[in-house]
Amino acid sequence: RPGYPFVLDDLGLLFNIRPDGTRSLCVPKAMVQTVLGEAHDSKHHFGRNRMLYDLKGLSIHRKTKAVK
Repeated sequence: RPGYPFVLDDLGLLFNIRPDGTRSLCVPKAMVQTVLGEAHDSKHHFGRNRMLYDLKGLSIHRKTKAVK
């Protein structure tokens, strides 16, 4: 997100620091479909809102659109 700080951890993972201080893991574009597919299948095909709730700790570009 523009204007939001990012940090790299010791393992080389990129995190977005949200205004409340929490970190969200940034998912590379090449892995978005894999992550979304796993989240969908592992939760027994829950709906869109539940899936977005479960993915709240991840930063995915246009997450809501991708989940739809």
